[in-house]
Amino acid sequence: MKIIIAVLSFFIFTTSLFGLDAKVKYDKVISSVEKYYYIAFTKDQIINKGIAEFLASTSLLNADAKKKINTKFTFYDNKYGADSKECAYEKIKTIIEFLLQQMFSNEEVYDILIHSTMNSLDAHSSYLDKKHMQELKVQTEGVFGGLGITVSKKEKKLTVVSPLDNTPAFRAGIKAGDIILKINELPCENMSLNKAVSLMRGKVDTSINLTISRKGELIPITIVRELIKIRSVDARELPNDILYLKISTFDKKVINDLSKAIKNYETNGMGIILDLRNNPGGLLSEAVDVVDMFMNRGNIITQQGRSSFDKVSYDTSKEKTLTEAPLVVLINAGSASASEIVSGALQVHHRATLMGERSFGKGYVQAILPIDEEESVKLTVAEYLLADGKSIHNIGIKPDYEIDADIVDGYDRVLEAAQDYLNNKAIFDEKYLAKAYGIQTLSKRFRNKNIAQKEAKVYEATLRDRFKKIQKAPADSTKWLISIGIENYEYTADVKYSKKSAELFSELLQKKYGIEDHHSLVLVDGEATMGRIKNKMKRLLRQVKAGDTIYFYYNGHGIPVPSQKNEPYLLPNDVEPEFASDDKFFKMQNIYNLLSQTDADKVIAIIDSCFSGGNDGAHLIKGVAATRLVPKEVSFNKKKMVILFAGRGTQYSNMYEQKGHRLFSYYVMDSILKGRDDVEMLYNEVYVNVKDESFKMGDMHLQEPTVVGNKKLNFR
Repeated sequence: MKIIIAVLSFFIFTTSLFGLDAKVKYDKVISSVEKYYYIAFTKDQIINKGIAEFLASTSLLNADAKKKINTKFTFYDNKYGADSKECAYEKIKTIIEFLLQQMFSNEEVYDILIHSTMNSLDAHSSYLDKKHMQELKVQTEGVFGGLGITVSKKEKKLTVVSPLDNTPAFRAGIKAGDIILKINELPCENMSLNKAVSLMRGKVDTSINLTISRKGELIPITIVRELIKIRSVDARELPNDILYLKISTFDKKVINDLSKAIKNYETNGMGIILDLRNNPGGLLSEAVDVVDMFMNRGNIITQQGRSSFDKVSYDTSKEKTLTEAPLVVLINAGSASASEIVSGALQVHHRATLMGERSFGKGYVQAILPIDEEESVKLTVAEYLLADGKSIHNIGIKPDYEIDADIVDGYDRVLEAAQDYLNNKAIFDEKYLAKAYGIQTLSKRFRNKNIAQKEAKVYEATLRDRFKKIQKAPADSTKWLISIGIENYEYTADVKYSKKSAELFSELLQKKYGIEDHHSLVLVDGEATMGRIKNKMKRLLRQVKAGDTIYFYYNGHGIPVPSQKNEPYLLPNDVEPEFASDDKFFKMQNIYNLLSQTDADKVIAIIDSCFSGGNDGAHLIKGVAATRLVPKEVSFNKKKMVILFAGRGTQYSNMYEQKGHRLFSYYVMDSILKGRDDVEMLYNEVYVNVKDESFKMGDMHLQEPTVVGNKKLNFR
């Protein structure tokens, strides 16, 4: 009875404050989220999330007001229970009363609550009022005024997905991945996507000032707005009967334009290049139809909602494709959403070869749900899954041939590579391995033993070149590094490439994050004895202050000690595995205690070691050769610390002979070099790459990296 009264009171109260129309709109928003959002929340949870977002992001409250409101909220939590209907009612009542006291109108109060609720969900969900609905319509129809830039929220930062080709933003040098810090001196922190887009649009021939961050560098840019006319498809013939198709966006005109271009093309030509670089996406229906033109069998994409029953599959529908010509698809970091659906489907079904850079990684589905005749909510309702079941969100599509996508002085190396591939595969292979295109890596699907051996010869130079491209960060006295790599052991089998990986890892972090030499401890091989590791670590960690960041890296043997109930240990250079005892091994629990008990705000640990009791098929402890031991779990401060492990407890840490590194370490450094500073994003990318590569090595080599602790931390 108490609950019914509370709900009724809530209805009467909000109706009297908002007026009936506002109450109906608010209820419809809450109901839409409850029913369709891809994560299941109760109405009370949704209301509480909106309240929490309001308190965290609003500039309407001074410190004293926040304190008073939080005091009331604590009282309600204790009296009713934080998740109860009564508690939600009292909290929203408090917020409404405060806003009305601040002379906000009923409509403004409603607007604040609606937007706080939507902003609390994710970066892509939002409320679309009449103005924003009109802007959305203009976008999908292909003509609008502004800069020619597509933005999204990544880690709560306003991030450029891509500049559209031949637009003011493109000509001004805006790049995919740039972070917009200010728009006309207005800070973008806590700014909604809708507001950011509105600010960047305006009258033709008016200017706008942006402050962007690119790899730590602040860059002021002034851009003059133009009427943006998006030409969805640009088609032209290249030498040797190659058809080049550039799709800028997946709007309502793309299918008609693309069909005309393909039908006019000589079907006996060498092939087609489909360029999806800097294409931020668009309409799902158009992306599905584009795939249908090139592929006549198989699943294109699956939308997976909040339950296993909430699933929609999109399959090819045509019995005959428009063309069976060889197909190369170009992608880069600005290829997102619908572009990833097209490129991913064509790659999974082996219909096309992908070249360029890893794509953006936007794999959530948004639906436009009407609230009334003029306003709607844009809500994340599902996730895209490729035909092989893999998600692309925050991971992206990895091309078959990774090639630096920057166009320098008009030279488009990716386009040249695609033409070579279609004209003469043998010439392409030779140039690719000779780094003629500025190569990075080669997908497993196109690698054979001869290519792998040749690639290994050019790898080291390639890695060094990538290091050279990194701008050295300013010295940062808040960062500390401990890097340990033991390749040559005194009493047991060596761990090939461990020393090399540890040295390169420390080089990379020092240059990228500004870690000073006297803040770095690098111990390799004979330097990494038990005494030195303990003493030097303790000495360095005593200097760490509040607000600092610690990076810990270990590459070498790890072992669960049977006599110590399978406690996991790292193996220093001078310790013999057979004589396992608590005082002679470096216990992982002790290391984690040392790291997490410092005053540092953030600790990121990377452990490239297995704890299986073996090493590449050999055993470390006499008598346990036939069994892979499961190490005991350890504990640490999971709020300020995160640990990335090379694999699960019973798995080996593999060599990566083709690259001259340990497999896990190679892909960690590869992701850092690509700017994956977010721990969760880096882990997702490393997991996919390591698992895929190890799968090719055979069942006993399967390696699945794991992560424990606070995945929301950032390397910077």
